[in-house]
Amino acid sequence: MSISNFSFYNPTKLIVKHDAAPEIADYIANDGIKSVLLVYGQGSVKRIGVYDKVVAALKSKNIVIHELSGVRANPEIHTVIKGIDICRQNNIQAVLPLGGGSTFDSSKAIAVGACFDHEIRSEQIWECYENKRIATKALPIYGVLTISATGSEMNNGGVLKEEVDVRLGSSLPQSVHC
Repeated sequence: MSISNFSFYNPTKLIVKHDAAPEIADYIANDGIKSVLLVYGQGSVKRIGVYDKVVAALKSKNIVIHELSGVRANPEIHTVIKGIDICRQNNIQAVLPLGGGSTFDSSKAIAVGACFDHEIRSEQIWECYENKRIATKALPIYGVLTISATGSEMNNGGVLKEEVDVRLGSSLPQSVHC
């Protein structure tokens, strides 16, 4: 077996420090971003105080915030579609996940789907996971990681779960890594 030659470019800037969450607004504002979709899970970011700090920092920079909450472990397609629709309807310029790997996985799919041409439906994001559609552009993603477990903040892939209609003979979800 031989290794194919390739080049991989991963433009990820990582800042590790205690209580750095509010600084994310500086990076977003410095890049000229005026609106973000804040993506988070079931509420742990609120319980630990990260949500309040980030929202206050974004507001201090006059960045418009739209929210998508409720991202669950092994994120689901219907949540991603909702996020894509929010971005498209509000001309959102960037996606900001707060939390762990599932919020980052969801945000990657949302960032791609938000840039689909208008004639392409949000639901067609699943085609990227089936290798039927190639992602050619995406909104920028900024992130505040609260738990590092999946490595999603450092890679270009993600896991997304599609619920299969039980009328079609299966109630098992399909998870696909993109």
